Amino acid sequence: MYRSMKGHHDHHKCECDRDRYYALRIILLIYIIRLIEILFPELSNPPPPASAVISGSVTNSNAAPDNTVAGVTITATPDGSTTPAASTTTDASGNFTLPSLANGTYTVTAFLANADGSSLGASEEVTIAGVDVVAPALALVRS
Repeated sequence: MYRSMKGHHDHHKCECDRDRYYALRIILLIYIIRLIEILFPELSNPPPPASAVISGSVTNSNAAPDNTVAGVTITATPDGSTTPAASTTTDASGNFTLPSLANGTYTVTAFLANADGSSLGASEEVTIAGVDVVAPALALVRS
């Protein structure tokens, strides 16, 4: 009888040791994860994507019937530069998309040359910070 009680007690002690061992492993794992978060904060707060899209539309109050303008040249020029980083033209509805632009501030310019030699233009400043941006509507005016 004494022997079976001792075996039962040893078995209980073994379970306690195993539970304590697993609890210590979990605590150690939590400390390691927290240490990694402290040493490498960019892993827990990744930077915004390096590029995004600027989209928008162009209007012309003199364009009938719905004020939309197709075929307008759109450029996005980074601050401090004179060279556009991207360009496109508006679709039949006057909409445009400038893809894959790096984070930063851009001047988005719309330009339309008329057959009579005159031109229309508009521009807006747009900032990209890792998310796609819808530019304010570009309303063409005589330039």
